[in-house]
Amino acid sequence: MKRVVFAIVILLMVTTSFGQDGDKKLRLGLSGTPGVSWLSSDYDKVENDASRLSFKFGINMDYQLMDNYFFSTGIFMHNVKGKLKYNDGIPFMIEDTLVNFTPGVSVGYKLQYVEIPIGLKLKTNEIGYFTYYARFGLNPMFNINAVGDANQESVVSANINEEVIFINLGWHVGGGLEYSLSSNFILFGGINYRQGFIDVTHNTKNREDDKTILSGINLDLGIFF
Repeated sequence: MKRVVFAIVILLMVTTSFGQDGDKKLRLGLSGTPGVSWLSSDYDKVENDASRLSFKFGINMDYQLMDNYFFSTGIFMHNVKGKLKYNDGIPFMIEDTLVNFTPGVSVGYKLQYVEIPIGLKLKTNEIGYFTYYARFGLNPMFNINAVGDANQESVVSANINEEVIFINLGWHVGGGLEYSLSSNFILFGGINYRQGFIDVTHNTKNREDDKTILSGINLDLGIFF
């Protein structure tokens, strides 16, 4: 956790120093992003058992490339959840112990990531006080904590770090609007859809070689200054 805080502080210092240049090409902001997330598998014996609330917060950064084109990034703490039902049972690592769940077990995942999105934002010219934008790009994420629940073996908020792959990568697409209260204080809001490219979970020995991806829809709310 200390490394995450350190990374946020460093990014804030760097982006603030860049933002002091005369052309004002860089904008720094803060956002909170409520949403829903879910897990899905390509194996027909594993099914999504529920969508769950998620939340993301952190620092936004937009850097102007051309008049209406911006490089968009930042650093965020992203808390996501999902639930899977394993219809044929699975071996599962819980706190360094292998547990053999029987068919029909439902496992709830609570995952915490550091996310550093990389994207392109396309903006309209200002219309009144409003500017409209579309954005798309990639979502590199790094898992820093994973806990789980299950309806078998009395599993409640247990450490399941060994079940979750450290690096996750996905794509995002979305859009929204900005409202200028002044040149240095801009409110923004939008909606964003994201979907994973790579497997979220490890394939434990004697377990079906499936691919589980993380998806979600978020509501972006924040300010630039």
